[in-house]
Amino acid sequence: MEKDKSDIRWIQRFSNFQAAIRQLQSGVDLINLRELSLLEKQGLIQAFEFTHELAWNVLKGNI
Repeated sequence: MEKDKSDIRWIQRFSNFQAAIRQLQSGVDLINLRELSLLEKQGLIQAFEFTHELAWNVLKGNI
């Protein structure tokens, strides 16, 4: 039973990470189209930090 809970949490973490990667990729794609405003740059940095944190949580869950 405990293994099932662990698997569900890992699946949720990985799903959240995938969503964050898609959001970050949208921001990177936008950079290739035009110059970003300061606010957009700050948002992209925050998206990167959030995605990095989620990636770390996914990895920690697998160790």
